[in-house]
Amino acid sequence: MLTPQRVDTYVAVSQWKIEFDKQEYEPRITSADDMYRWMLAATRPEFVVLHGAKLDAGWVLEVCLDGENWNECVLKSVKQLSDDKYNEFHNAALKRIREEHREIFARVEKAAQRVGADRALKNVVTQQPVLLEELPRQPADAPETPQATPSTPHPEHGRSPSLKPARRQQPLPAPAKGNQNINLSDMPDVADLMRQLEQEMEREKSERG
Repeated sequence: MLTPQRVDTYVAVSQWKIEFDKQEYEPRITSADDMYRWMLAATRPEFVVLHGAKLDAGWVLEVCLDGENWNECVLKSVKQLSDDKYNEFHNAALKRIREEHREIFARVEKAAQRVGADRALKNVVTQQPVLLEELPRQPADAPETPQATPSTPHPEHGRSPSLKPARRQQPLPAPAKGNQNINLSDMPDVADLMRQLEQEMEREKSERG
């Protein structure tokens, strides 16, 4: 009997997937605890450990999301949960995160208010928040802005990969008919707001000692 090919490596985890051998996987979720570990792992910059064995039927993989517990990985093309069960686990995990990290959420909210990240784009006449579908679309020939993708991981360090810079986004066109009341110049730059938010939280942390 041939010994199966084995691999021990580090992989990046996002809220959507784990990439391995040019395929997309996700942790097998059987409880709200599994969902909780996955959601927290997706927010961390570090890579997580993945063990795998290649059998005749394909790869058998498991990933350690929190340094202690292991989850089997399944292909994203395989629907493992019903929508109702997914929402049940997701909502329970969110509730637990909010309760256990209440202080962090409060700090983020205060920092967001200080840098103006809590302001929504509003209609200049009605002063009501503008829905995304109300904004004019980019021209059809405008190049797509790809998402930043992780570079090759460094297993020996177990650190997050550097991100390739995204292509510069094309400026939004002037409002079309029916959108004259939307002042696009007031639209916040999300990347800039995130930088300001991080700086504000670092400043607050240093002041607290």
